[in-house]
Amino acid sequence: LTGGLYGVSLGGCYYGESMFTRRSDASKVAFSALTGVLIDSGFGLIDCQQHTRHLASFGAVDMIRGKFLNTLSEELKKPTIRGNWGGVFPDFPDSNLWRSLGGQVNLR
Repeated sequence: LTGGLYGVSLGGCYYGESMFTRRSDASKVAFSALTGVLIDSGFGLIDCQQHTRHLASFGAVDMIRGKFLNTLSEELKKPTIRGNWGGVFPDFPDSNLWRSLGGQVNLR
């Protein structure tokens, strides 16, 4: 394992908790793959918790508190995906975004 991340999901929100990398840009690949699956699954908010240049390179933007709270309220109305996401998303990292970036999926 050269890079990855973990977080918590509630409704249509994903809260990124931590990213790690043992090789340059490995966490970027993991985050990009996860983002595609989240978009395809109807998630409307990825809460990065803090704005950094690294996260901005993915398109992260600061939200004013009112907009954040409104978005959060709407996204929390969606059902929460529970359980082991390896079973919930057996084709991970396959997603529309992943394919548009030229990602190839070979899980076997």
